[in-house]
Amino acid sequence: MLKKFALILIITVLLSTSSLFAICEEVNLGPLFNYKSYPNENKKDITALGPFFIYKLDGKHKEYGFRPLFYYENDLDKDKTDIDILYPFAGYQRHKNNRDFNIFFFLTYKSRYRDSYVQRDFNIFPFLFSRFSNSDEDDYFALFPLYGNLKNKFHKDRIKFILFPLFLQTQSDGETNNHILWPFFGYYTGEGVEGFKIWPFYGYKKKKNPYLDDKFVLWPFYVKREKQFYDQQVSYVSYLPFYSELDSININHKSYLWPFFSKYNDKKNGFQRIDAPWPLFNMTRGKKYENRLFPFFATEKSGEDKDGYFLWPLYSYKISDFDDYKISKKYYLLFLYKDIKEIPKNINGRSSRRIDLWPLFSYNRDRMGNRYINFLSILEPFLRDNKPIKNNFSSFWTLYENKKLVTGEETTSILWNTYRSRKLDGNRLIRINLLFPLFEYSKNENMKIYKFFGGIIEYKIIKVISTKDLAFLN
Repeated sequence: MLKKFALILIITVLLSTSSLFAICEEVNLGPLFNYKSYPNENKKDITALGPFFIYKLDGKHKEYGFRPLFYYENDLDKDKTDIDILYPFAGYQRHKNNRDFNIFFFLTYKSRYRDSYVQRDFNIFPFLFSRFSNSDEDDYFALFPLYGNLKNKFHKDRIKFILFPLFLQTQSDGETNNHILWPFFGYYTGEGVEGFKIWPFYGYKKKKNPYLDDKFVLWPFYVKREKQFYDQQVSYVSYLPFYSELDSININHKSYLWPFFSKYNDKKNGFQRIDAPWPLFNMTRGKKYENRLFPFFATEKSGEDKDGYFLWPLYSYKISDFDDYKISKKYYLLFLYKDIKEIPKNINGRSSRRIDLWPLFSYNRDRMGNRYINFLSILEPFLRDNKPIKNNFSSFWTLYENKKLVTGEETTSILWNTYRSRKLDGNRLIRINLLFPLFEYSKNENMKIYKFFGGIIEYKIIKVISTKDLAFLN
């Protein structure tokens, strides 16, 4: 008898919700299924199977996904599409005519269109590098370690190799570095450069304009370099580990038996620093002030910027000063607790604050005054504002979510809408659903309504405002 009653109850509730779905804008069945529609605004919001399925439509912006397998997002206004497949294993991005595709950063494909110029890059790191375009000057191909002829890659104008490391040639700013059995044998040509090396025994490189005189003997025990850098003469000499010195018009840095003692003089910014030894003890004086005795304490000040720690990693802080804001950051036990504040320096500025207690919760209040609280918070403290993490994974561990917007609306969700509440302008709605509606409470200034089992049992409390209302009720 009890089983028959339960079956009749479930069928009644499902029928009532299906009819509700046909005529209303919202259906809530807890973690099983949630539907919300705004027909006048062309907006829909659907979630199903707890955190697994999501569909959102907001005008010309659409996104849907079956987490964590894939997530799709399309914005017609921006002409942009993003697809994540088992993020970060594979991803696809399209912005207008430009496209990017990667498989775990190992296989990558890029296409770029600029007016009449077309460029396509296909790489399988670190074995295959290729570029194809409608300009032969930009095309290249490399199959490592057999053969390669790269252009404008890895901060070089050109890189050639054959049976690497048997032969390697790099070109930059007209200079050519030739290597045989890299890095042991090499010689330099082009743009007035001369020199060779038999590493690590001896090598030199010279150039007149801009001036360069580079030499080593039994590298790294003796290294000497003099060069012209941005119209400044810079010299460096090292007798490792006994002595080294870097000298220019702006900086002089000397070290003796590094890291036991070093002295740094920043002539441009007006401060001197002594490390003895680095990084355990530091003393800085001048326009920048610092005392450090690692790991016990450190204090540093430069203008209005401050940072330091006490019993690292127990507590550390940093205060950064900008034209309109000060940003205060406090850390306890490295990342277990973080408190970050943006403090405005003018009357019209807006503050913000973020608190993370890993892995329990995150609190975020943005500059507009919107407030967000999440529990649990597994990756958010480390990958702040990482959209793919939020789209693909955050919903799995977000057991509690609370949003309070500047519009006055406040929503709360527990266990993927098993419990859901909404407050706005004195009105309140609470729903508890576990596969079907268990309980609903709604309130406005004139009425309170309690519903059980999808409305099978309903109780109303009506506030009588006047004798006219009382006559109407009678």
